Amino acid sequence: MRRAFWVLGMLVVFILGHSGPARGALDRVLLSADEVHYNYETKQIRALGAVVIHYKEIQVTADWAIIDQELNFLLATGEVCVEKNGDQFQGQRFLYSIKEQQGWLSPAHTTITGSEIEKAVRYSAEEALVKEEEILAKGSFFTGCDLEKPHYHFTAKELEYYPDKRIILRRVWYWEHGRRLIFLPYFYISLEDKEDNFEFEVGHNEVDGWYALVGYKYFMNEKNRLQFESKFTELNGDLYSVKHRSILSSHREWFQEYYLADKSGLGYPQPEYGVALGYKDETDPKRAMESNLTHWQRSTWTGNSYPDYLFTLAYRGMTPYPYLNLQYQDTGEDPLRTMNFHGSWNYNLDPTASLRFWGSWSFLEYLRNKSLASNNYNNFVYDLNYLKNWDGSNLNLKYKETAVFDGNTYAENVKPDITYTVPSWRIPYLDEISISGNYTRLERFQKDVVTGEGERFGLDMSKRWTLGVQWIPNLTLANNLYLRKYRVNNVTSDVADLNSALTATKYFKNNLSASLGVGYSMLDGEVNALFNSKDSGLQPGGFANNLWALNNEHLFASLNNEYYFQTQIGRSTLTSKWMPASSQSIGLSTQYDWTQGPGLTNLEARYNLNEEMKLALLLGYDFQYEAWNMKQFEMLIDRKLTTNWKVEAALQYSMVQEDFSIGNVTFTYDWHCRQLLFHYDWTDQSFWFRVIFKAFPQASLQFDKDMELLNDPNFLSQ
Repeated sequence: MRRAFWVLGMLVVFILGHSGPARGALDRVLLSADEVHYNYETKQIRALGAVVIHYKEIQVTADWAIIDQELNFLLATGEVCVEKNGDQFQGQRFLYSIKEQQGWLSPAHTTITGSEIEKAVRYSAEEALVKEEEILAKGSFFTGCDLEKPHYHFTAKELEYYPDKRIILRRVWYWEHGRRLIFLPYFYISLEDKEDNFEFEVGHNEVDGWYALVGYKYFMNEKNRLQFESKFTELNGDLYSVKHRSILSSHREWFQEYYLADKSGLGYPQPEYGVALGYKDETDPKRAMESNLTHWQRSTWTGNSYPDYLFTLAYRGMTPYPYLNLQYQDTGEDPLRTMNFHGSWNYNLDPTASLRFWGSWSFLEYLRNKSLASNNYNNFVYDLNYLKNWDGSNLNLKYKETAVFDGNTYAENVKPDITYTVPSWRIPYLDEISISGNYTRLERFQKDVVTGEGERFGLDMSKRWTLGVQWIPNLTLANNLYLRKYRVNNVTSDVADLNSALTATKYFKNNLSASLGVGYSMLDGEVNALFNSKDSGLQPGGFANNLWALNNEHLFASLNNEYYFQTQIGRSTLTSKWMPASSQSIGLSTQYDWTQGPGLTNLEARYNLNEEMKLALLLGYDFQYEAWNMKQFEMLIDRKLTTNWKVEAALQYSMVQEDFSIGNVTFTYDWHCRQLLFHYDWTDQSFWFRVIFKAFPQASLQFDKDMELLNDPNFLSQ
C-alpha cells in the first residue's frame, strides 16, 4: 500500500506542474516515497520514508521531505544525500530553491574523485551551498588521508568546489598529526592541470648562501593568474615579485612581472626595481613566436643607479618559415652591450629547387670604458646553399662568409662554391659517363688578417663498368679523370689526375662482406695547400683499399684500410659496437695512420644492471697529441631500497677535470598519504626539501621548481 503512494506522488507533481504560477518550475520534479501527502490549502507535498526526488541534474534521497509550490522550495531532512554530476554530498538538512536552482546542505561531507586526484579526497563543512556550477562551503575540513584520524588535514573558513576544474580554500590552516602548523590565506588545487599554487623552498647555494623562497599562485579566473614570490637570502638581499599571466586563448598568452630587490642589509642605500613583459603565440605550430623584455633599475653602494635591459625574440618557424632567435642586452654600471642572433631557413621553391640558409651574429661593446675597447667584437657567419635539379642534371651553389675577430680563430669565406653535375651523359664510344664541374673562391684568415685567398676550377669525369665473372660476380672497373686549375695569390698552377680502380666484393654468410680494390693514379702537378681539404684524395702512384663489414644481431664492425704506395700514406679506420645483451654494449672506434701511428681512439661501455641502475664509461684518447679528450663515468639510479624508501641519483664525473659535471641524489620516503623528498646537488652545493600529497600531487608543498635532469629521457639513453 505504501508504494502505491509513489503513483499518487507522481500524479500530484504532474497536476501541480499544470496549475497556477508554479508551472515550469515543478514540471520536471519526480518524487517517490513510502508515503506522499498533498495539502491543497498550503500547496505543499509531504513525503515520508525512502524519499527520492529527481530534479534536472540533482537527485536527493532523505527520510522526510516537503515541496512548497508557492515558495518553490524543497526541504529534505534525516539522512540526506544529494547527488549532482556524479558527486555525492551527505548531510542532515537540505533546503533547495527550485527557482534559484541552488540549495543549502548542513552539515555537509563528501568524497571527491577525479582524473587529476590519485586518491579520494574527503571534506566536510558546517554548511554547503550547492549551486548549478559549483559548491561553496563554510567551516570546512579537508584531507586526502584515508585514516579515521588523518595524518594531515586542512581547515578553511571558505571552500569552493568546481567539479572537474578546481578546489579553492580561503583562510586555511595546515594541520599535521593534530597540530596546527602553517597558515595560508588562499590555497588552490587544480583538477585540470599539474600546476602548483603554493611554493616553498629552503636551501643553500654559492650565490645566495642560505635562502628561503615562498611562492603563491592566485587563480583569478580561467584566463588570469597571479603569482606572488618572496625570496630571502643570506648573501644577496631579499627579492619580492608579483607576476600576472593572461591566457588569451589556448595557444596565446602574455605576462607582466614586477620586482623589488631590497639589499639594505648589505649596505645598499636604495632598493632595485624591475619589470618584465612577455608575449607568446603558438596558434600556428609552424611559426610560433615568443618575445620578452626585462628592465631593471639597479643601485650601487654609493646610492647611484643604472639601468639593465634584456630583450629576447624567438620566431620558431618550420618549413617554409624561418627560425630566428635574437637577444639584446645592456648590463652593468659600466655599460656592456651584447647582441646575439641566430637564424635558419629551409625553403622549397618548387619540387626541384630548395634554398637553405643558416646565420649567426654576435656583438659586444663597452659603451663607456674605452680602455676595454680592445675586447669589443662584431662577429658573424652565414651559410647559403641553393640546390636545383633538372631532368638529368643538378646545380649546387654554396656561399659562406665569416667575420671572427678572435686572434686564436681561423675562418674561411667561400664566395662562392658552384658545382654542376650530370650523373649520366651519353657520348660516343664511352656510352654513359658522369661529369661534374666546380668553381670555388676561398678566403682563409686569422682575425682580420687574410692568410690566403684563391680560386679553384675543377672538372671531374668518371666511367664505371661491371665486369662480373663466374667466380667473382661483383667486379667493377672505374676510370676517373680529375682536372684542376688553381689561382692563389696571383699564382696559377694546374693539376691533372687520371686513375683506374678495380674493385671486387664478396658476400659471405652471417652478414659479412669484404671488398678489395687496387688502382693506379697518374698525377701531374701538385695540389695547392689552400684547397687541400677539397683535393686531399689526389695522390700519385698505385693505391689499394680494403673494406670488411659485419652486421649481425650482436656485433657491428667496419674496418677500412687504404694505402698509397708512392707517397707511402696509409690509413686504417675501425668502428665497432658489441651488444652481448640488450642491457650491455661496448663501442670502439679508432684511427691509425701507417706513418704517424695511432690517432684518436674512443671507447664507450654501457651496462644496465637492471631497470633501476645504469652505468656508462666513456674514454677518448688522442695518441698523436698524447692527451685525453674524454674520460668520463656516468651513473643513473632509480631504486627502491625498502617498502617506504626510494633513491634516485644521477652522476657524471669527468676524470680529466677530476670533478662532477652532474651530481645529485634524491631520497623519497613514502609516508602513507604523503611523500617526503630530500634532494642534494653537490655540483652547485644546494639542497631542498619537498612534501607531496598523494591525493593531489599538483597541490604539493613545492621546494624546487624542476627536476629536468632526472626526467630527461635522453640522459644516459642507449
